[in-house]
Amino acid sequence: MRRALDEHGGAAFWAPVVGLPVAAGTNRPAWNERRVQLELQSYFSQRGATRWPSRAEFVRDGQGPLRWAVAEHGGRAHWAERFADDFLERRLRGLLAGRREWPTTAEWKRLGAVTLLVRLHRHPLGTAGWARRLDLPHPRARPRRGRYAETTRKDDSPAANLEWPRPSVQE
Repeated sequence: MRRALDEHGGAAFWAPVVGLPVAAGTNRPAWNERRVQLELQSYFSQRGATRWPSRAEFVRDGQGPLRWAVAEHGGRAHWAERFADDFLERRLRGLLAGRREWPTTAEWKRLGAVTLLVRLHRHPLGTAGWARRLDLPHPRARPRRGRYAETTRKDDSPAANLEWPRPSVQE
């Protein structure tokens, strides 16, 4: 009954029609997909959420009606998937705050965030895409060092000036 009332004007509209006073706080718009999205964005932004809150956290934060609306408009899995990139970006910004470039694999290990790095590799953006999104240079843009680095020789090195014998072609 309440949902039908909300979908057709709400308590503020119908109370005077039937001669009843309007209770405080009943003049909220009906829950719909757009309102759920906006309320979740606001809630997650205010709490700096990096993951989906538990039912108890929704209630503790005074967001019980929002939790109910989530269940009624697609469910937790639907909304968690829609906000997954927001959670991931917020977590990355917190973890990488103050950095001037994307961490190397060794740095991810030191940060204790290897599972996060694996998740980033599997994400459609990949690590390079997330680095661009966070405005950090990615290590692939830097010259490689070590075992697989491309070797180049300077013209003044002795090896660069060696004449290698060419095999003779026998007729």
